[in-house]
Amino acid sequence: MKTTNPKVDWFFNKATPWQEEYKALRALVLSRGLTEELKWGYPGSMIKAS
Repeated sequence: MKTTNPKVDWFFNKATPWQEEYKALRALVLSRGLTEELKWGYPGSMIKAS
């Protein structure tokens, strides 16, 4: 599993009604080898081309 990006931690740490779902989605995205990045001020998942 890839590591989290500290630049997007604020989004996943804030209290919302969807917080647990966001954490589950984050874990799924990272387990698939995608990279977290900020896009327009919000987290996005990217595939890095090699």
